[in-house]
Amino acid sequence: MPLKITENDAPVFKWVSVGNSWTGRQLAALTGRRESNMRRRLAQLVKAGLLTSSPKTTSGPGRPEQSYYLTTANVRKLQRLAPWIDVTPSDPKKVSALPHHAWINEFWLSLEVALRGQDYYLQRFFPSYRYDPSDESAPTFIAAPNRRQRTPSEKTVASDFALALNCPAGSSLAYGEIDLGTEILDSPLQTRATLLSKLEAYAAFHDSDGYRRLGDQLGQSFDGFRVLIATNSPGRLSNIRHLCASLGSSDFIWITTLDRITPESILCPIWQTGETETPRPLLRDYQGKASGDAAAGRNEE
Repeated sequence: MPLKITENDAPVFKWVSVGNSWTGRQLAALTGRRESNMRRRLAQLVKAGLLTSSPKTTSGPGRPEQSYYLTTANVRKLQRLAPWIDVTPSDPKKVSALPHHAWINEFWLSLEVALRGQDYYLQRFFPSYRYDPSDESAPTFIAAPNRRQRTPSEKTVASDFALALNCPAGSSLAYGEIDLGTEILDSPLQTRATLLSKLEAYAAFHDSDGYRRLGDQLGQSFDGFRVLIATNSPGRLSNIRHLCASLGSSDFIWITTLDRITPESILCPIWQTGETETPRPLLRDYQGKASGDAAAGRNEE
C-alpha cells in the first residue's frame, strides 16, 4: 500500500523544492514540527521513494546530518500520489555540494528565525546569486579582474548568496561566502582561482558601482555593500584577514566562523572586518533602530 501524503507533508516538499536540500533539523525549524517527529517522517518518505537522502555529513551546527533532496524520479512518483503538490527536482550542481549548500541554507534560516516576529527589518535572500553578462537587463554582479590586464575581464565570480536588508532608515546589501577551508587562499600562478582573487574581484566590483543595478531592480538604493564570509576555523579567519591587507580598504569584508551562524548569535557582535579584530554586530539594533551600517559598505566611514 503506498504511503499516504498528508497536509503536514506539503510544506516539507515545498521547502525542499525551493531550497534544493535541507537537513532534518532545518526542516523541523522551518515547519515548526518536533525534530524527532520530522526525522521519523523523513525516513518514511525516503523509504517510499518520495525523497532522497544523502550520507551523513557535517553540514551545520552539531552532529553530522543527512540532507534531503528531490530527484526527478521522486518528483514523478509524488505527482502520481499527490498532484496538488507542485515541486521541481533539486539542482544537481547543488546536490553535488550538499555540505556547502546546507551551510548557505543555515545562514538564511538563522537570519529568518532571528528576525521572526518583527516587521522593522525585511529581507530578500538570493542563494547562489550569479550575474549573467549576456543579459543586459540582469543586475550586475562581479567582473573579476585579470591580473595580467589593467581592465576587468568578462569572467564572472558567483557569490554563495546575496542579501538585501530593508528598514525605514535605509537598505543594506551583502554578498555571502561560505568557506569550508578547501579553497586556496593565494597562489603565485596568476591564472589560478583563489580566495584572494575573489576578494580582489569584490573590491573591483564595489569600486565600479555596478551593484547599484541590483538596487534598481529591487527598488532600493545601496551605498556600498558588505562581503560576509563564514569560515571553518579561527585560524582560517585570521589567514583571511591577512589576505585583506593587500586590498587597501577592506572594512567592507566581514568575517566570522561557521559555528557562530545560529539564530541566537548571527546578529550579535561576532563579525571581524578585514581591518580590525573588534567584533561588530550584523545589525546595531534589529528591534527598532537603524541597521548596523545601513549604508553597508566601504563608503560608510
